[in-house]
Amino acid sequence: IIPAGVIGSDSLYDKVLEGVKLDHIPLPDFMCELAEMMGDGIPLGYIVNFASASGAGKTTVVNEMIYKWIFDSPHPIGVVSMELDAGQYGETMLSRHLGRKIALIDTVAKKVAYLESEYVRMKAKELFQKEDGSPRWHLVDDRDGSLETIQATVEQLIISCGCKVIILDPLQDLLDGLSNEDQAIFMRWQKSMVKS
Repeated sequence: IIPAGVIGSDSLYDKVLEGVKLDHIPLPDFMCELAEMMGDGIPLGYIVNFASASGAGKTTVVNEMIYKWIFDSPHPIGVVSMELDAGQYGETMLSRHLGRKIALIDTVAKKVAYLESEYVRMKAKELFQKEDGSPRWHLVDDRDGSLETIQATVEQLIISCGCKVIILDPLQDLLDGLSNEDQAIFMRWQKSMVKS
């Protein structure tokens, strides 16, 4: 009798076939070499961390990935932006979509006029809504709670919104001030989310 949780090597070929059939989340064109090294993007069911020194541009790179996934991910995405509230995050992504940084428009009146123009309204709808009017992605707006609250919200993104791609940016903002033990508990939670 083989114990629970153990498989014979005669089953491994089928497991290999299952693994190679995993969907891959595409990377932006500027990351083509990384995509190639990863077998055409990020395989679903993996945790990927981008790390660098503070101010090195992680969020810029991550936002480019998110922008790609908004339109090209085969699965719904959920974003937890620890640095920006919903309005700021929406402005950042809309600026990317428009090819014009809204924050650089010099007066409030000009910003409002630009944002209320027919062209920008059309582009905003294109970015924020699918053709059927449903959201293209979900954003966690309440980020002021405890780590447990954010974990519960992410679980709801997965369960209620069907998100299979979750972005936590920047992760260190969630982990700052936590003991090594609490960080390890959070990492175990991430792994459990991937497995379930």
